[in-house]
Amino acid sequence: MLVVAPSIEEQQARLVGRGDDDSHVAERLRIGRAEEREGRSLADHVVVNDEMERALGELQRIVEAVRATRAGQGGSVAAAQRDEGGSLLGEPHTGDRRLT
Repeated sequence: MLVVAPSIEEQQARLVGRGDDDSHVAERLRIGRAEEREGRSLADHVVVNDEMERALGELQRIVEAVRATRAGQGGSVAAAQRDEGGSLLGEPHTGDRRLT
């Protein structure tokens, strides 16, 4: 799984909000872009960390679904990852779209 900020601008705001200086923010954003590109190529699931509770719930559902599938407890990963509205969560991801 890969957890990403909702945007570069939000990531920058988070770093600045932590008190990081401008040079560290610029370097971290540069490194982060490379890490995200690599992470997206490796990850089965990408979760956007826009709202803590929502993202945490999505991560928990993905872990539970994978555990259930591996344990042979029936049901597919996709079925176990539907939110209350029936939307798939944490589906394999390419591109820059939200998962919910």
